[in-house]
Amino acid sequence: MNVYFILDEKSNAVKIGKANNIQERFSDLQTGNPNTLEVIYFIECDTVERSEELEKKLIEKTKKEYQKNGRKIK
Repeated sequence: MNVYFILDEKSNAVKIGKANNIQERFSDLQTGNPNTLEVIYFIECDTVERSEELEKKLIEKTKKEYQKNGRKIK
């Protein structure tokens, strides 16, 4: 399981989420979005529990799932 960060290049919003297959998840998100999306970072996790914990902490820290980003995370 992976925790990913996907940037919406037009709105400059970053989506934090988790997925087994990031490419498949990216494709699903891009299909429903007219803006260009880009996977800017991901973290491989050993277990589903760890990915859920990490995703939750990151979202809590940013206070929402989509976060404005002044610059790309690389």
